[in-house]
Amino acid sequence: MHSKPKLLIADSASGKFLPRVLDRIDQNSFEISYPESEDGNSLIKLAENVDAILCYQANISNQVISNSKSLKFIQKHGLNCKNIDIDAARRKNIKISTQTLLRNVTVAEQALALIIACARKLIPGHTSVKNAVYLDKNIEPIKTSQWNIQPNWPELQGISEVYGSSVGIIGLGDIGMEIAKRCHSFGMEISYFQRTRHTPETETLYSASFFSFDELIQKVDYLVLVIPHTEETE
Repeated sequence: MHSKPKLLIADSASGKFLPRVLDRIDQNSFEISYPESEDGNSLIKLAENVDAILCYQANISNQVISNSKSLKFIQKHGLNCKNIDIDAARRKNIKISTQTLLRNVTVAEQALALIIACARKLIPGHTSVKNAVYLDKNIEPIKTSQWNIQPNWPELQGISEVYGSSVGIIGLGDIGMEIAKRCHSFGMEISYFQRTRHTPETETLYSASFFSFDELIQKVDYLVLVIPHTEETE
């Protein structure tokens, strides 16, 4: 009979992540361990003989990885791997996988929807249709076709394409990365600022360029804030 894979859930029992994982995972398929507290030494010791690590915010340091004897795989809950020593994992040929979080996707889609709404003047356009502004402009409704159209009949000012515009993301964390992916798909130029700059590999992955805060706000068409609301960020 084969032994069960040994899985370390690195975030401690004192947080909210562990009970959520235990509620969803097939505990009969793994030999599961986890630290009772956020003591880093406890995590280093627990990682010594595990096959895989599942983490959210726990620090998977060089010590944790170097001390492991059989670790093959690290699963990150989210996209931002700043809490994992990627170089240490690479040296030991340990694979790292990320997981998109649906709540982050929801926020990213909302941010992109607002950008598109601003570019295409969707709310003023909707208001013009709702209020039948075409009557005030003596415009007769027509059946449009490929060749017979009346673009921007409300004569809205400032309509533009998202394609080719620039977006600045303040806080390129899990949510910021989801926003960057979607903006890149729309052909936008992506810049970001945060206290700690990402590695060149991460910047390449998300097609994002780092600028200081003052430089960023002067160069972009759209600014997205993805940071906690604190006295410092105000």
